[in-house]
Amino acid sequence: MRRSFQGVWVCRAVVCALFFVGLDVSAADKLDLGDVTETHVMVPMRDGKRLSGYLYLPAGKGPWPGVFEQRYASLKGRGTRQLAAQLAAEGYGVLHVNFRGAQESEGTWVGYRALAWGELQDGYDTCEWLARQKWCTGKIGTFGSSQGGFAQNFLAVTRPPHLTCQYMVDTGLSLFQ
Repeated sequence: MRRSFQGVWVCRAVVCALFFVGLDVSAADKLDLGDVTETHVMVPMRDGKRLSGYLYLPAGKGPWPGVFEQRYASLKGRGTRQLAAQLAAEGYGVLHVNFRGAQESEGTWVGYRALAWGELQDGYDTCEWLARQKWCTGKIGTFGSSQGGFAQNFLAVTRPPHLTCQYMVDTGLSLFQ
């Protein structure tokens, strides 16, 4: 019985270690992304603050449609970076961006209040910044689950002119219900 109990704790320790190691992977760490380029960008907001993001572009000149995800969590994990590179390889400009005050983004974390209508509209500003990039067709989509899904709900009510589609997973269906 003792061996089984120790085995459970060893498994838990290994899983925890792998989880935390995955969070600490730096975007500067070498990761084979094929022909996709990965660039750290600071996206300007209407109040002068900048949100930290990582932009992934396919090889070539474009133009390509842009897609983005907003989140609080780290953007530096291998899985996050590999997903972005896979989307980029399919012909999209992909931006993973952190919420205001999260990770390397400037400003103060105020929850989702900086994402919807009101004085701050970080989702709107991110969408329109992405649409103005020289490599972009001007068509923008969003994706994400959980916190990334809720961020899309808040973005939708601001109605950015270049937002053409959203793919939400594991999130509320409406801000009004």
